[in-house]
Amino acid sequence: LKDQLASIQSDRDALSDRLASMTSERDALQRTLEVEGGEAERLRKQISAAADARDAAVQNSLLMEGGLRKQINSVTAERDVAEERVRGLEEEAKRLGKQAAAAAGAGKGTPRQGREGHERAE
Repeated sequence: LKDQLASIQSDRDALSDRLASMTSERDALQRTLEVEGGEAERLRKQISAAADARDAAVQNSLLMEGGLRKQINSVTAERDVAEERVRGLEEEAKRLGKQAAAAAGAGKGTPRQGREGHERAE
């Protein structure tokens, strides 16, 4: 009976040591899990911040693109107006050139021919 009691106590001590070892291992795993959980949360926050920054950059890019399109349309309209003005000035220059040629031709010959040339030029 003493031998059985000693064997039971030995088994109990071995199980107690194994339980302490497993408890220690569990505590170490729990700490690791908490650290990794904190790291995972930190990474989730970084990913979220990066996604928010990306979304803001895309929105900003779209706004800039819209602004550039408006500027391009405005410059194109200004160019069209300037081209029309140039055409008008060219036509005016041709007309004035014809008047000047008629006036120069009107200075030749008789006064009547000059008046007729001037009237034709008008």
